Amino acid sequence: LYKGKVDPTMAFNGAIGGLVSITAEPLAPSMGFAVLIGAVGGVLVVLTIPLLDKLKIDDVVGAIPAHLVCGIWGTIIVAASYGNVLMPPAADADGAIGVSYVGQLVGVVLTGVFVCGASAVVCSVYGSAKRKSNSASTARTQASKPTRNLPPKAHFTGAGEARRWLPVRFLIRKRFLPTSPGASAPGVFSSKSCLLAPL
Repeated sequence: LYKGKVDPTMAFNGAIGGLVSITAEPLAPSMGFAVLIGAVGGVLVVLTIPLLDKLKIDDVVGAIPAHLVCGIWGTIIVAASYGNVLMPPAADADGAIGVSYVGQLVGVVLTGVFVCGASAVVCSVYGSAKRKSNSASTARTQASKPTRNLPPKAHFTGAGEARRWLPVRFLIRKRFLPTSPGASAPGVFSSKSCLLAPL
């Protein structure tokens, strides 16, 4: 509405953001309060997308506003349905601690720390393995002598891939040309259409 026209992507992402917001606790709040939580989530989506554009953060589908921002909002607002307590109350007889805003915020921060740490470990392991694979492939390619009339892929994957290819002239001589002067060729094949053929 602030743009003066309906933006379908904003509308769809706002609807998704509302659903994400209420997903953290859909049973405890009343129907009206659930609608209010979803509406706030939709507004957060519309406000966050231009902010990401100004920060030059590439988010084509709007996943950060719809899932991250609204997920944090929906997780924190759960405390409003359980006594609206700021600090975690004392444990009850069973040892359970009630829901509070600070407790929900701590859960959000710990989840973010775990996800960032796990992502860093996985990306580091994958990057190290990828670099080793590239260096090994480069060493194999440099060790092998480049062969004439080979596809570009053979120069990057090593000499082993080159053995699957032969010049078309050899294949024509072997499969299409007559073996004796009096025999007729089984078919006509043009060598101008391509340079290589797989075995």
